[in-house]
Amino acid sequence: MVELGDISDIRKGKRFEESSDGDYFEILGRSIRDKGNLTESEMKKVKVDGKNRKYILEPYDIVLTVDGTTDKLSLIQEKDKFVCGSTCAMLNFKDQDKAEKVYDYLSSEEGKKVLSQLKKGATIPHINLKDLVNMRIPI
Repeated sequence: MVELGDISDIRKGKRFEESSDGDYFEILGRSIRDKGNLTESEMKKVKVDGKNRKYILEPYDIVLTVDGTTDKLSLIQEKDKFVCGSTCAMLNFKDQDKAEKVYDYLSSEEGKKVLSQLKKGATIPHINLKDLVNMRIPI
């Protein structure tokens, strides 16, 4: 077992303003469909300036919903296309193999059960980043 924060850099997303000439799509909970598929029609286009470039998702980053619906996740496949929105957290991995293993685990029934146990709040469920960082996973 290893703590998720020991093998990935975990960061909360940010709220972006919509821009018709934006270069990126903002991923929010409603953007993530079954089996991690992303629906661009449910995303707004946004511009990203220098200080916000840290929210750009790279291939093999995992985006995970942490506010509201907290059981959706996607493994990013494309470079320079998506940013992590405010209802999600981004997990950045240096190692592609670890990213795929973590994604498979978090997508499994056992992984979903562990994520469910991290939820706090009855009206609007939320997963604290600290709990996500300390989450122990079997890889």
